[in-house]
Amino acid sequence: MEKPTGTSFKFIEIFAGIGGFALGLESIGGECVWACELNSASRLVYKVNFGHTPYFDITKADLSTIPAFDVLTAGFPCQDFFYTW
Repeated sequence: MEKPTGTSFKFIEIFAGIGGFALGLESIGGECVWACELNSASRLVYKVNFGHTPYFDITKADLSTIPAFDVLTAGFPCQDFFYTW
């Protein structure tokens, strides 16, 4: 499959984890304009993968500062798979 040229849509990613949705959507021409992830380790991996750190807590976000977007993605809660030390 040939990668599209240019950005065809903008998306935001809440409960982003390490960026699975971003990886897929960017590969088809999407541009992530905002992301949010509570887990600090996941935010670090996200930054390595995509060059920017997601906002830390959706409940504290100023919604008026979120850029316009076409698609909203949200990872399912991972509590069943998350191990806490």
